[in-house]
Amino acid sequence: MITIYGKQGCPQCDQAKRFCEQMGQEYKYLTLGADYQREEFIQQMQNEYGVTPRTMPQIVQDGAYIGGFAELKAHLS
Repeated sequence: MITIYGKQGCPQCDQAKRFCEQMGQEYKYLTLGADYQREEFIQQMQNEYGVTPRTMPQIVQDGAYIGGFAELKAHLS
């Protein structure tokens, strides 16, 4: 399953959700401030994937780091 870490008011986050829907991919969307906090998210991404997220969305599929929206499109296309 695809997990999209996003934030409110983020056009790329909305595009990632729509793209998953168009491609028939099941996804879980988590919102900054409601489902996770910035500091713990950054630490988690560094520990699990060796990346420091600087943009949104950040996307993971089945435990593998994908990246942002552009990388998601390339990955699923």
